[in-house]
Amino acid sequence: MAFEGWTYDQCSEYYKKLEKLIDEIDESKKPIQATLKELDDLLMMRLHTDGVTAVATPHGTIHTIGRTTARVMDPQAFREFVKERDAWDMLDLKANMTACRGYMEKRKEHVPGVELSTTRRLSITAPRPAKRKTDDVE
Repeated sequence: MAFEGWTYDQCSEYYKKLEKLIDEIDESKKPIQATLKELDDLLMMRLHTDGVTAVATPHGTIHTIGRTTARVMDPQAFREFVKERDAWDMLDLKANMTACRGYMEKRKEHVPGVELSTTRRLSITAPRPAKRKTDDVE
């Protein structure tokens, strides 16, 4: 579709129509997703009840996929554990964006070893309501 000749307003109107269409599609998927969740729960229960980890069928193999997470429940205890054992491999190293940006704004210098970057995306907000003209007549 060629948009070159379109005004900002035409683009904004069409953009909003497409966003609304996506919202409607997402809404229409909810009952299907709920049914899939029910089926998922049933199959998980059956695998567990039958004591199997996989079942091959003509339409595909039913099996589970595990995902393990490590949530820090006591930050101080974990920090001490890592320090005492020099177990730095147990940490995911990530710079805190807010702290780094604050440091850079305050000191006007970069944090060594850190690069801040900003990505831009388009946003079209709802139009402001028109101001009503009122007469000074009582």
